[in-house]
Amino acid sequence: MDYKKILEEELEKLDWEIEQLERKVKLLEPLAEEDEELKLELIGTKALLSLYKADRQSIVSALA
Repeated sequence: MDYKKILEEELEKLDWEIEQLERKVKLLEPLAEEDEELKLELIGTKALLSLYKADRQSIVSALA
């Protein structure tokens, strides 16, 4: 496999993960207002989402 193909596959995986995390954030937000444990999970999920988006941007830049 060439470098570009590997990056494209990783980009697809990240896109899927980002979509899943965004859904999780939407589900957690209303619940986290009342539950401290869910609030912490929401914070962690948002942090992970931010990292994945940064990774995605790095891959997009490398492919450009």
